[in-house]
Amino acid sequence: MRFSARTERRGQTINQLAVEKRLPKFLTNPYQDESYFDALVRMFEQALAVADQLPGNRRNSLIARLDRVCAISHNFGYGVADYMDSLLAKYVRA
Repeated sequence: MRFSARTERRGQTINQLAVEKRLPKFLTNPYQDESYFDALVRMFEQALAVADQLPGNRRNSLIARLDRVCAISHNFGYGVADYMDSLLAKYVRA
């Protein structure tokens, strides 16, 4: 099934928003395990890939939001912040 470019962009933006909205749950969930963190990192990478495709200001604002998500990940432990830091460095142009 083929989706229009607009539909695909909408879905990708939803992935980025999902990362931000799930952060409080990750922080307060007493049942944190590897699968929770793997899912968070995968969504984070998907959001970065979307941001990388956006033009100028939209890209910069999305990267700034993802940078805040990355900063919050330093509270998780389990190496999540290390993965997110490396992904952010991979997608952010120097």
